[in-house]
Amino acid sequence: MKYELNPALDVDYLKNLFKEDYDVVKAIFETFLNEVIPKWENISALLEEKNRSRLKQEVHGLKPAITIVGLSRLKPAFEEMEEMLFAEPVDYAALRVYYDNLAAEINRMVPVFREEIEKLSKLTGG
Repeated sequence: MKYELNPALDVDYLKNLFKEDYDVVKAIFETFLNEVIPKWENISALLEEKNRSRLKQEVHGLKPAITIVGLSRLKPAFEEMEEMLFAEPVDYAALRVYYDNLAAEINRMVPVFREEIEKLSKLTGG
């Protein structure tokens, strides 16, 4: 059975990185949904708290995860959020708008990852 990644993902990057190791791709996608998405959602609370140091840490820490799951097109947006957090003063209202727009895109991708995990489970038998 030939497996084709969803074109909404950075297919070339994922194929180069993981070749045809579908168990690893599935594990990466599962980790993204189970661990990275909750961290991303926590950023909303940190914005409300205006917790600049934690926001810097969390946004920076999410960049590799976004790339490794094939959402490299979103990396510049994370870099922009980081830059916004280094501004003096921080414009939390602008950050909120930026976060909400980025969150909409990430939320749009969650079903794609669930679908990919389902297809990979059938392919790998688990």
